[in-house]
Amino acid sequence: LGGTADVPFLADASWVVKVDDAGLIQWQKQYSVHDLRSLHPTSDGGFVMASSYWDPSIYDSDCSVTRLDSQGNVSWSRRYGDAAFRSDYVTEAIQISDGGYIVVGFMGHSYGAWMMRLNGDGDIQWCKAIGSYNSSRLNTVRQTSDGGFLGVGSSYNHADGYDGWIIKFDSDGVLEWQKALGSSGAAYDFLMSMDECANGDYILTGSLAGKLWVLRVEPDGTIVWQKTYGQSDGSEYRHITAASDGGFLASSYSLTLGPSFFDIWLLKLEPDGDIDWQVCYGLTGEDMPAQVAESIGGEMVVLGTHYDELLLLSLPENGILEGSGIYVVTSETAAVPLPEVRTPDLDAVDLLLSTSSLSTSFVTTNADVDLIYP
Repeated sequence: LGGTADVPFLADASWVVKVDDAGLIQWQKQYSVHDLRSLHPTSDGGFVMASSYWDPSIYDSDCSVTRLDSQGNVSWSRRYGDAAFRSDYVTEAIQISDGGYIVVGFMGHSYGAWMMRLNGDGDIQWCKAIGSYNSSRLNTVRQTSDGGFLGVGSSYNHADGYDGWIIKFDSDGVLEWQKALGSSGAAYDFLMSMDECANGDYILTGSLAGKLWVLRVEPDGTIVWQKTYGQSDGSEYRHITAASDGGFLASSYSLTLGPSFFDIWLLKLEPDGDIDWQVCYGLTGEDMPAQVAESIGGEMVVLGTHYDELLLLSLPENGILEGSGIYVVTSETAAVPLPEVRTPDLDAVDLLLSTSSLSTSFVTTNADVDLIYP
């Protein structure tokens, strides 16, 4: 599990916790890179961690990528950013087939989104900036079967605000195509998460007119189907993963469907997007999902937060944790107009980032962690 830990009077530390299949902590460590944004396993049993790096000496935020071994020890940590004080942010880093990494993020000034390819040691092979000031951001990325990369996020147009955005690069960082989809007059449509289907399609999720938005696209960006669910809540907490039976597991939060004000909302979708089942989990207060994944035997693991604590749920195939005071909901898929497909005028240009190695300390912590069940 990855998250952040509050450090008094300093920027939040990145926090990694390793648990066994019963949820019991094996080890946990904090790192002096800040605000962890993504954590993924690597082919050798280690992990790649994407975080911010706040430099108080120049009052600027850069990106950092840290390579951990299987016990959480730092193999290397690199800092990436430019000298123009742009406040560079990272959203995800994943390992790719050649042992290197692809990293995406956005900048607070000048150019918007960026995508960067690293070798196995963290050296930059290429970096592309896309868009202009505050006009675009990439939230997640995946390597495609042709060796290229597909990223999703949001792009801005003056007529309709922010649209959901899909962009395809080849393995050398050459822009192949891009597509924007959005509702008319909506202030903020976006895509947040994606996974690859068994046939090579991609399943994407985000927000359309404030509703949970799921769409399935072919590798060339052709839309197979798309649907929205629930009511408008404006949430940025959206995640989806492909399930072994050909369907999908999606997570968001709901302000209206569950027993509390902020509730974790889980949906099991059929291959065509119809709802198989859905359920809300909530305590009194704020319960937010971060990720949902399928574990061995068709069970599910859900990572989220309850106020300022990490929340981990291990659920059976039907999503119902017996005796937990769950609240089951059965609302139908919403009928919404098909979003308009737009072609954003966003060019990809070479971006030069400075690179430096970080001496990333880590601290093993034995702090008590409460077991929280809904």
